[in-house]
Amino acid sequence: MSDAGHDAMKSFTFLLFASGILNASEISVRVYNTSKIVPATLDRAMREASRIFGQAGVEIRWEEGDPNAQEAHETDQSAPTAFRDRHVRDYLVLRIGRGLAANTPKTALGISYPYAQLGASATVFEERIEDVCQTPGIDFAVVLGYAIAHELGHVVLVFNGHSSTGIMRARFGPTELRAAQLGILAFTPDQAIRMRRYRPANAPYSRNSVEMLEKRASRKEADFKQ
Repeated sequence: MSDAGHDAMKSFTFLLFASGILNASEISVRVYNTSKIVPATLDRAMREASRIFGQAGVEIRWEEGDPNAQEAHETDQSAPTAFRDRHVRDYLVLRIGRGLAANTPKTALGISYPYAQLGASATVFEERIEDVCQTPGIDFAVVLGYAIAHELGHVVLVFNGHSSTGIMRARFGPTELRAAQLGILAFTPDQAIRMRRYRPANAPYSRNSVEMLEKRASRKEADFKQ
């Protein structure tokens, strides 16, 4: 591609993001702070999770939930994949609490239920975050934010597995901790594309709309190459 074509393509891509087209994917998350984390700390963690999702082109709209609500204490592990497009809620549920890590791997900072129709979509274990933050210089709010992004990532990707790189790695070890503190632990480009295609129930436009726009961008790039 010529310099002029490359510059034109950059301008085209910039306009797409600036206009909110490729960056228009949005999810709503209801947060249940059942362990009563200090509001200022939780706010910083949610802003960190928002930043990480924002890098992938997905905006999070947060809603505070009553930690005494029934929804905050329910878990649904039975809903099959076929129910995903008939999801009864147009929002996801994030639960942050203590004493919820029974029967989970010792290194897990949380657990997710991508197909849940009720109760928590994702749960983060506060005491596991505290254990990780025993290392001097580790910011609790940052690690909490990354754990939130990781677990919500499972739900939005509709994926129970893990990747070999990035924020969806199975283990949050020293390497990941350093990357988190530097703000460089992120979703992979492929994951970002899949996340932008995600649509909860009652979404204002179809699952295929972002894919269609990305194909248009590819065709536009091909035109510039000619």
